Amino acid sequence: MKIELIAALSILLVLVGCMIEPPKVEKEDCPVCPIIEEKAQLDIILDSYYQDASIEENGFFAYWVVNYGDVEAKDVVVECLLYDQTESVVVRQKQEIGSVASNNAVYKELITKYPDMDPQEAIGSLCSIISCSKCDILTWKIKPYSESLGRFFNLPETG
Repeated sequence: MKIELIAALSILLVLVGCMIEPPKVEKEDCPVCPIIEEKAQLDIILDSYYQDASIEENGFFAYWVVNYGDVEAKDVVVECLLYDQTESVVVRQKQEIGSVASNNAVYKELITKYPDMDPQEAIGSLCSIISCSKCDILTWKIKPYSESLGRFFNLPETG
């Protein structure tokens, strides 16, 4: 009899516990709670700069834009450039990407004019995300990298 009573009370407590909803905390209920805005977390990975084999006066940048965040990135703009041995920019071009879905990556190619240079000259290539809405640009958060990029690009616009 005691076991039956304990079992019945246990079942009753479980059922009552399942029916009770936890309290909902609204912004107004917690004026000191920080409000964390979710943002896209963007990074760019440059694959390379290639000379177009079929149209030799053209070249193209190949790169990935990666969104590590749980929010879609919007109004993403990328700028790519080529520089020579003296770090003089010989090609600079922008490309509007648009949106990048959350937890996703997009592969892009940006066609440019191939620079009229001696092929023996060393050329470096860089790409950077220069603006986006509701995003953080991860490459600009790493100080040594952002200082290096700052020689070629302005600090990006994010929102």
